[in-house]
Amino acid sequence: VLRKRGGRGGHLPDAAEKGATLLVLQFTGTPPFQVDLVFVPGGCGDGDGYASLYSQLSGDALTQLLAKRQRTYEEEVASRFNLDEVRLNGSRIDESVKTFAAGVLGAALGSVGYFHGKSLIASADGGAPTESAAASLFTMVPSRPFFPRGFLWDEGFHQMLLGAWRPAIADDVLLHWLALMDDDGWISREQILGAEARSRVPAEFVPQHPTQANPPALLLRIDALLRSSDEVRSSWLPTGRLLWPRLCRWYAWLVRTQAGPRAWTYRWRGRDATDKRLNAMTLASGLDDYPRAHVPTDEERHVDLLCWVAFFSRLLSALATALDLPSEAQEYAAQHDAQIRSLMNNHWHARAGAFCDWGLHANAGRFARHTVVKCSTADGSSAVEHSVADARRPNCPQSHPRFLFHLGDGQGGLLTVEKFEPRGLREQWVEHLGYVSLFPLMLRLLPAGGLQLPRLLQLLSDPEQLWTPYGIRSLSKADRMHGRANAPGDEPYWRGAIWINLNYLILVGLKHYASTQGPMQERCAELHESLRLNLVKNMQREWERTGYLWEQYSPSTGKGQRTHPFNGWSALVLLALAEIY
Repeated sequence: VLRKRGGRGGHLPDAAEKGATLLVLQFTGTPPFQVDLVFVPGGCGDGDGYASLYSQLSGDALTQLLAKRQRTYEEEVASRFNLDEVRLNGSRIDESVKTFAAGVLGAALGSVGYFHGKSLIASADGGAPTESAAASLFTMVPSRPFFPRGFLWDEGFHQMLLGAWRPAIADDVLLHWLALMDDDGWISREQILGAEARSRVPAEFVPQHPTQANPPALLLRIDALLRSSDEVRSSWLPTGRLLWPRLCRWYAWLVRTQAGPRAWTYRWRGRDATDKRLNAMTLASGLDDYPRAHVPTDEERHVDLLCWVAFFSRLLSALATALDLPSEAQEYAAQHDAQIRSLMNNHWHARAGAFCDWGLHANAGRFARHTVVKCSTADGSSAVEHSVADARRPNCPQSHPRFLFHLGDGQGGLLTVEKFEPRGLREQWVEHLGYVSLFPLMLRLLPAGGLQLPRLLQLLSDPEQLWTPYGIRSLSKADRMHGRANAPGDEPYWRGAIWINLNYLILVGLKHYASTQGPMQERCAELHESLRLNLVKNMQREWERTGYLWEQYSPSTGKGQRTHPFNGWSALVLLALAEIY
């Protein structure tokens, strides 16, 4: 443009070409300065009418208009979430808390977007991935700069917030997600739609695996709607009737493909026995590096998955009842009862006083440094890295029996990795207490008068285990994996940090049992109020200190850590404040 239209000295000419589709504005100034850009569609912006519009949408007039809109928004937030009646620690909340609440909601709403493209689907036989048909998705994302795509289990928590603000928009998002279900009932856990979305994801994580599930957290808002007033429930039931066939298909896929070794037990697919980390990842669960059985096998039983399945069957029974489908309601209720019996028989570890996974595991052992070596096949056609306990006697695996060389650490020494050397490896309880142990409480699957609830409350409230002044930590402070990296460069993720989505579900569970007749009713009410206060005050403090919601919070200082802004499920602090469960 500079060459064509005679611009001089790095300045654009004041000209518009006929048929132009691109508008370029140039401003030159010495900071600090402020510029108001006013866009008025139609014409070329000449005449008295345009001048009047410009004056209304710039300068002091714009400042006043923005302030008015801000007040209107904050008033609606206060009204929608009943903030004038909310109490923290027995007192009405002040204006700073209301400002925080409005900011949190605004950040979350700004994370809603529309996506279109094709997914890459992993091949069952290990061949090249294939592209799905093009699909569209209207969804909230966890973090616009870092996770700009839809995540299945994240969206279930986003639904709770969006549904409290604009139910019709939440329904639209829900319908988009369930429309992505394939004919078998599978929904991929990440919606990486198109080349632009793929460019933001490491290549090995792009293909989605049709055998792998993800927590069906989209059910959370449906469950809340079914527990709502008759008026709210009745108004939503036409949508529920529309969703019914897909929900049934999703449930059938889940119980069929994730079935465990015993009747009514379940196992997350996708754990890899060749994973060289301290503990093989369980990405499907959403709790990535939360420690599971030391050796992945088909005999594993995962308590959190059983809880999600039991939550699903209970919801389908309740929805069938609301839709006047008595035989379906009875069938799903029977399945739910069987799943609850399985929860008690196959996952309650009485000695630990907690619900646990089961698998090939060692609850004792030691951590040691192993040396990394390179090994090849006998003919040298392929090579792998392998860790050995004794650098002087590097035993290579049978698949690659030929030792080649030791790897260096780049500083003149040998490269080493930390390994866990198990003692007493056998099929047994997996004693890693934390969020996984609490899912029966979170999803309200326990009898209020049973012996399990008091033990879980004891675990939850113990500062040497899970309780902190800032929220509930993800893994017991006493656990050997607490705060421990899973591999070099793979920092701890679900190994002690405070996550807001599951703290919110803990609040949901505590509120339920605080409202249900039983011996622990008062204790649940106390813990609910203490946890809610800790969570809200710490997150408000960090918001005011940094200007962000964070992906997780430190159990030792309360400070935000890892990804920020993280305006997805961390925004659930607003629902915790308003006690919307």
